[in-house]
Amino acid sequence: MMKRGAVLLLILMVLAGGILACGKESTSSPTPTPTMGTTPTPLPLQASGWGGVTVQTICLEVEQSFPEMPPELKDVATPKISETTQRILGELGLQFVDDSCDATMVITMTGQAIAEEYQGIGRCYEGAQVNGEILLTASGRTPLTLSISSSHPPPSMVSYEQCNKELFEAPFSLVWPQALLDGLTQLWGPQVPIAAMWDEEWIVSTAALSLLGSIEPVEGIAPALIQILESDEWYMVRANAARALGGMGAEEGVIPALIQVLEDEHEDDSVRGVAAVALMQIGPEAAEAVPVLIQVLTDENDFWLSPLAAQALAQIGPETTEVFSALVRALEEGNSSIRETAAEALGQIGPEVMESVPALIQVLGDEYAFVREAAAEALTAITSQDFGEDAGAWQEWWEEQQ
Repeated sequence: MMKRGAVLLLILMVLAGGILACGKESTSSPTPTPTMGTTPTPLPLQASGWGGVTVQTICLEVEQSFPEMPPELKDVATPKISETTQRILGELGLQFVDDSCDATMVITMTGQAIAEEYQGIGRCYEGAQVNGEILLTASGRTPLTLSISSSHPPPSMVSYEQCNKELFEAPFSLVWPQALLDGLTQLWGPQVPIAAMWDEEWIVSTAALSLLGSIEPVEGIAPALIQILESDEWYMVRANAARALGGMGAEEGVIPALIQVLEDEHEDDSVRGVAAVALMQIGPEAAEAVPVLIQVLTDENDFWLSPLAAQALAQIGPETTEVFSALVRALEEGNSSIRETAAEALGQIGPEVMESVPALIQVLGDEYAFVREAAAEALTAITSQDFGEDAGAWQEWWEEQQ
C-alpha cells in the first residue's frame, strides 16, 4: 500500500534529475554501444567570450582529489576524468597533445563524501558531491573559467548490506561524470552529451542522457534516444533515455516507443515509471497512450506505477470521457492504493470533472484514512468548497446544486 507522501516522493525523484543506480556500483563495463564516429572538423566553442573559436589541439591537465582508496581498487574505482574527457571530445574531432597545442584545459575536481546516520545501522557514506572548475587558456585570449559541481544526497533509508562504511565507498560515480559533462557542454554545446550518450561507460552515458533531459530539446536526436531505450543493457541508461524523450514532444516514434516500454511487463519498473512521466510531460499530444495508461492504473500488479499513470492521464486527457470513466471506475473498484491515486488525479483535473463528486462522496466512507483524505482534498479542489471528510455535509451541498 502506497501512502500519499511516498507517491509524491516517487514522482519528484523521477522528475528531478534522472534515475541513478542504487546500492554499490559494479566496476565492470557493459558491452560498448556503437559510437558516433569522429567528426572530421572540430566544433567551435560556444562559451561566452570564446563563441565561434575553433581549437583543434588541446593540452589537458587534470587535478583531482578524492578520498584515498585501497591499492587494489585504485585502477578500477578512481574517477577517470582525463580518459573520459579525451574520449568524449575526441568524438567531436578534438585532438589531445602534450605540447604545441591551440589551447590548454585544466580540470580541477574535488570529491566529498556525504554521511548519514541510519537507525540501527550507523553512519553510512551514501551521498557524494564534487566541486571544481574548468580553466581554458589560449594565446591572445582572455582565460575562461567555469565552475562545475554536482551532488547526490543520501537516500532516506538503506539496508545494512548497502551501507558504505568507508569514505572511498561514497557514490562518486554518480556525480563526477555529471559535473564534467555539464562543464564541457557549457564550452561546446549539446553535441557533448550527444556524443557521450554512446559512451562505453554506463556512468557517463547515464549522465549524458540525464543532461539531455534537462536542456533544450536537440533536433534530430529522438531516433538515437529511442535506440538506446530499446537496446541498452543498463536499466538506468534506458530510464534516462526515456526521460530525455519526454522533452522531445510528439516527434516521430517517441510516443510509440514510450508506450512499448509501459506495455513491457518484463521491463524494470523504474524505466516504466519514467516512461509514464515522459508521456505526462508530452501532454495531450500523447493521447494514443491513454489505453495503456488506464491498464497500468487499474492493474494491481502495477500498484506502485498507478500513481504515475493517473498523473499522466490527468495531463494527457483530462476532458475525455475515456479518462473520466477510468478514474471513476478506479475510485469505485480499485484497491486502496488505486482508490487514493484516482481521487488525487480527479482533484488535479479540477472543476472539469464535477460529475465525479457523488463517487468521491462515497469514498469518504472508505476504511482507510489516507483514501478518505485524498477524496476530501479532491472534492475541495473540484468544487472550491471545504467540508472536510463530512460526507453528510458534502451530500447536502451536492443535492442543493442539482
